[in-house]
Amino acid sequence: MNLRQRTVAPRESDEAFAGSGDDLKLIAEYGSILLRGWKVLIAFAVLGLALGIARYLSAPVVYSATSQIQIERRAPNLLGGQMFAQPWWNPEFFPTQEQLLKGRGLAEAVTRDLALWNHRYFGGAVDRSSYVRPGEPVTADDDAVVVARLASRVRSGLSVQQVSGTQLFNLTYSTGDPEIAMMLANGYAEAFIETGKASSRADAAQASSDIQAEISSLEAEIQELEADLVSYTQSSDIVAPNEETNVTLQRLTAANSAFLEAQRRRIEAQAEYNELSNRPADDLAETLSGGLVSSQRAELIRLQREYDTKLETYRPDFPTMVELKTQIDEARRQLNQLIEENSRQAVTAARARYQQALQTERSLEREYEAMKEETRRYQSASTALQNLTGDIAAKRETLDRLRRSQSQANISASSGNQAIVTQTERAVLPTSPVSPSLRRHLPFGVALGLLCGVALVLLIDFLDRSIKSPEELERRLGLPVLGVVPDLNRRGSSRRVYGARAPAKRVDRGADLAIDLLPHSQPRLPASEAYRALRTATLLSKADEPRLLVVTSTEAQEGKTATALNLAIVMAQLARRTLLIDGDLRKPRIHEALGISNRVGLVNCLVHQTELENVVQATPVPNLWVLPSGPLPPNPSELLSSGHARELFAQLRQQYDTILIDTPPVLAVTDAVTVAVRSDGLLLCVRSQRAPREAIQRCVEQLTRAGAPMLGTVFNAYKARPGRYGGRYQSYGYGYGYGAYGDVELQDDVA
Repeated sequence: MNLRQRTVAPRESDEAFAGSGDDLKLIAEYGSILLRGWKVLIAFAVLGLALGIARYLSAPVVYSATSQIQIERRAPNLLGGQMFAQPWWNPEFFPTQEQLLKGRGLAEAVTRDLALWNHRYFGGAVDRSSYVRPGEPVTADDDAVVVARLASRVRSGLSVQQVSGTQLFNLTYSTGDPEIAMMLANGYAEAFIETGKASSRADAAQASSDIQAEISSLEAEIQELEADLVSYTQSSDIVAPNEETNVTLQRLTAANSAFLEAQRRRIEAQAEYNELSNRPADDLAETLSGGLVSSQRAELIRLQREYDTKLETYRPDFPTMVELKTQIDEARRQLNQLIEENSRQAVTAARARYQQALQTERSLEREYEAMKEETRRYQSASTALQNLTGDIAAKRETLDRLRRSQSQANISASSGNQAIVTQTERAVLPTSPVSPSLRRHLPFGVALGLLCGVALVLLIDFLDRSIKSPEELERRLGLPVLGVVPDLNRRGSSRRVYGARAPAKRVDRGADLAIDLLPHSQPRLPASEAYRALRTATLLSKADEPRLLVVTSTEAQEGKTATALNLAIVMAQLARRTLLIDGDLRKPRIHEALGISNRVGLVNCLVHQTELENVVQATPVPNLWVLPSGPLPPNPSELLSSGHARELFAQLRQQYDTILIDTPPVLAVTDAVTVAVRSDGLLLCVRSQRAPREAIQRCVEQLTRAGAPMLGTVFNAYKARPGRYGGRYQSYGYGYGYGAYGDVELQDDVA
């Protein structure tokens, strides 16, 4: 895995990170939460088991007996002339029957049929007064009260269930007495069947009464319609409606044909008149004159040609020419007169024919409309008479059918055997109780306990806002987890980390003191290998090896000093000249971990009290030097942001291969941000189950806004189980399989 290619930009919100994860990661996260709360789950499971046993021991013994009935999906038809089964497809049918079986009315019927007030199980006759309210005298009228209160008790033991996809219902009665259970299961079935028969008889009697009322009403309606028929026949003067209607229709058809013929002739005459009116006069006269116009025109043409021929010889004023000109003018006059007279006579004749055709058309149209109105009147009267006749016939047919249905209803009311409910199976005496059941109470108790335990574990996890795993840290911050350091301050877990020969408990002076100098004093331990894995991941986190590294945290007590010290040790083990600077000018601790003097240090250099070579101290670790903080100044932030600090860091870059600076927490002061912006990379230490995730996210946002080069995070004090470091976090593991030192097998695939 190439850490240089990993994205280090933090995401903006928890919702964005939660939406980007897949379902498998979510399931794994919940599984990890439940695994951490295994003690709570076991405790609640044991508690649920105890409650199940207690419930089993305290529950009363219950016996159940079941009878089965069939309810046919049909209903008697009393109005169809005979009793027959017709489909009853309303979806409320079976639910209604189920509610009737569970109802108070059927329970009271069972109580009366079996006389339960005399049964020993229900108190016997001597205890009958117990069902009467205190202070009320016991009289004969109290029977209904006794039955009603017994019925309420009887109803409580009945359960009704329909067999899916059938017309069968199972009636199960549960009680402490097996004989009572059998008796009431069968009693319910028999009472429901008898109730159905009684209902059928009552329905038949009611139907007979209703039919008689319908018959009387229908006879009165028929008499009234017959009187209306006679009266209407006399007033409309129609003897045979169908025959008179046919004659009227024939006359209407003839009048319509005559009208259409007259209309056709009028159209032809109108077209002829319009044509002659628009035709040229000479053309019209030529057609109608019988040749007179043609002969006259030929004469005029002959005279004109003769005149034109002689004009070549004689002058126009020559007497012969003058006479010939006079003949031409006379011939033209006669031709025009003949054309005018013939065309006028033709148009006048066409107009006369058109007027005659129009008058004939209008006369026949009036006759046709009169016939049409007469036909409508006859048809209306005939239709009314036919409707009256049809109504009388239909009501007589209905009357006959009702009389037949009344006869059948009378038979049904006397017999009452048209039941649609039958008992298919009778209940038998139960031989063993159905409750309490050890198989049912114990699993239910354990399941209920586990459910409550899971709810409590999830609630505790929800209220705990800290980071609990490297996966969660990377998912929420969007930064790579470069190292995972186990928790060394727990009983048992420290033995797994330090090895079988390690002490079970270590005495600490501080939260991180137990792990200080561990890669130097115990280099083969898996915990030391964790820092070497962190070293490898840090060096590969950028294309150019980071030389000036800042180590910080969100809050105090998150392991930043131990991380800086041990990372400096493993850097020095690579034969790199390494300098560890205690940049925490408020609560320095590196000098305590190394056992060196803190009389002079970084502060003295920054205020020009001494030279750098006078304050840098050697350590027992080869290639590792330390620059302690020195005396606590009143203005740490100003010193670290000064120009002399920048010059000092530039000078140190020339002298050392790797420089690590331990700085105060980010949210406490601004010292870490001031130093980080001048560094090559920043490592953010996060302690497991320590700082709230919101505080960590604010810390990352503050560093990002300032432009600090974020390399990744270091997850400290991780309370992992054996074998937990697998999968994608093998690169943050704790060794190459030092099984002799503990039961954690770790790998480093980036070293």
